[in-house]
Parts: sequence; structure tokens; C-alpha cells
Amino acid sequence: TGTVMNGYADSMFLNMWAINREFREEFDRNERSKFVDRFGYRKRVVDLEKSEKATVEFGSVTDRVEKSARVTGDAPGVLPLFLLRYLLPVSVTLHKADLAINLPPCTQVRHEIDPTPEQMSRYVSLRSALVQQIKKDRFVEDRAGRLFGQLAELPSYLDRATADTGNSEGGSFEIRYPESLDNELVATQAPFASDVLMPKEQWLVNLVEAELAEGRNVMVFSWHLNLLPRLSRLLEARTGEKATILWANKVPTAKRQNWIDKEIVRKERRIMCTNPVAIQTGLNNLVHFSTVIWMENPACGPTIYRQAIGRIDRIGQNKETRVHFPVYRGTLQDQMHNLLLRKVAISVSTDGLDPESSLQAAGVGAESYQAGLSIGKELWRLMQESEAEAA
Repeated sequence: TGTVMNGYADSMFLNMWAINREFREEFDRNERSKFVDRFGYRKRVVDLEKSEKATVEFGSVTDRVEKSARVTGDAPGVLPLFLLRYLLPVSVTLHKADLAINLPPCTQVRHEIDPTPEQMSRYVSLRSALVQQIKKDRFVEDRAGRLFGQLAELPSYLDRATADTGNSEGGSFEIRYPESLDNELVATQAPFASDVLMPKEQWLVNLVEAELAEGRNVMVFSWHLNLLPRLSRLLEARTGEKATILWANKVPTAKRQNWIDKEIVRKERRIMCTNPVAIQTGLNNLVHFSTVIWMENPACGPTIYRQAIGRIDRIGQNKETRVHFPVYRGTLQDQMHNLLLRKVAISVSTDGLDPESSLQAAGVGAESYQAGLSIGKELWRLMQESEAEAA
């Protein structure tokens, strides 16, 4: 193939060849590349270029498109089909509960918080403009469905409505078409002042203060990175404790365990703010914390959600763990949380073998834009169902 096999698949091939007769009947000892082709993940880049030399005529002249593909490497992991066909029949499945003898209980709580009247009014205005435009675009070529990604982003407006967290210059929150449609503006809302404390933020600082008083250290998760400095500032002002931010782009993956030991554990920091993706795997020292607060939904990603919680709910933890998930009542944050829990339930029931989770874990899942479209479509369906029930 001309590519280097990743160590994970290489090790899996050697182990299965040694213990599984059916596997040996399908693959010879030297056919590891064939195994990767059939059951591995391959990262491939597709380049599309318009030809400058020729056009093709079918009644009219159209641009000829040339496509080329190049393999950039193999991603770690194997397809679920391999696990079901070869690995599970010769394996003993152990759940975390089987190993978690005397592990403290883990409690997950959803908190419904009422937005302010003005906050709700601005949100409803954005939502109405977006919904009307989506309906208007349904039968317009090249525009139908192109705003579903923005529908998936809309719930975050409620957490990014201040001037220091908006999604555009000046801090306003804008809904736009994608770049392919010139980022055409659909709707916008002016920001609240940066010193305004939103209801969910008021709930956050109250809860963190109470958790710290109980001797519990707290991790706070947000999905959008520009929200992290604001949350850190609010928590420091209220509690007097340093709210350290773990930036994934500043601390490489291989150095995060040591960074947490040095900057958090040894300095006895009691609050850490980060994106959950930055800590979802490979870190065993986050039992320093016993409370997690999800200020934003992790794009309905069940793998991200489960693995991030697993950083504190694990062997080595000596306190009851608490997972808090606040949502604004009567908004799409409600439905997004329900969608997340539904995906988590599927993931748990299949031991994480659902295709979406497996692809994400292998690093070859859908781009965030495509994931946003998928979530937006599901939210649209839920909205339509709610409207039908109300009628």
C-alpha cells in the first residue's frame, strides 16, 4: 500500500493470527496490509480541481472536474465488523462496574434554569428568523438544508450572548450561511454587556462555591473555546480560587498528564476549565477532581461525554462523583440534552461499538460542519414533532 501500518492494527493482527484459526484461514502471516485494507481506517485526502484545458459538452458546456486522492496515513483502530466477527467470540467482556469494587457512586443531575425575559426574547428572535429561513429554503436549489448547521449552533447563543463571547467581531451573535454561500447574514443579535451575569452563570458560581466548601474540586467544561476565559474570570471573582484553563492547543496531548501534575495537583488548584475533548482519554490524574459541570453540550458526542466523565469516575477516586448539566428551560438546549442522552444510551448498550463513536475514536469521524448538519437535522425533526403535538 505504500503506507506504514499503525501500531494498534499491527499488534491486533499478530495477536489474532496467533489465537484465531478462522482468522488465519482468511489472512496469511504476511498479509497485514490486506488486513488494514479490509478492517482498518485509512485517512485519505480528496483534491478537486477544475481543469484548465478542456470542458465536456452534453447539450451545454460544463466545467470538467478532475479528482485525485492520496492516502495520508492509517488511523488507529479497527472497524466494528472486525470486533464482532473475530474478537468478541474469543474475548471476555469486562465492564467498568466489574472492576470498580468499592468505587464511590457517580450521580448525574440535569438542572433546568430559566433565562431572563430579555435573554429569551433575543433567543426567540434568532430562532424565528432561522426557522423561517430554513422553511423558505426547502425548495431552493443549493440552499435547502444549508442552515441546519446553524440550527445546531443556535442553543449556544444562550451561553455566548455577552460581548466577550459572541461569535463575531464586536461580540454580537450572528447566524450566517456557510462560506460556499458567501457567509450571507441571516440574523444577528447585539450582545449583552460583558459584566452582565447570566442566570446559568449565576447558578454556576453558586454551585462551585458550595462544592468547594464541601472540600470538592471542580472541573468546568465548555464546548466553545472563547467561553473559557469568561467562566474562569467569573469563578475567580466569586470564589477567590485560581480557575486554571487547560488549552489543548498550548499543551500537547503527550504532555497533558505532566502539565496537570505540575499546574493543578502540586499547586493544589481546585478549579480547572477546559474543553472536554482535551481530557477525554489517557489521563489518570484527574481524580484530583470529584465534580464536573457541563456548561455546554459537547455537540451531542456520546464518546466525548462518557470518556470525559470517566476521568473522575474511575479507580483511584475516593469521593462521590457528581456530574452537573445545566440547560435553559424551554429552549433547544433541552432537546439537545435529550439527544445527547439518547446517543449515550445507545453507546452504552453496544459497549461503544456504534459506528459514530468508533469513527470518532479512530480520528476519522465526520468534520464538525457535517456533524453540525446531522445534529441540526435531528433538532429540526424534534421541533416539527413538538409543533405537531402542540397543534
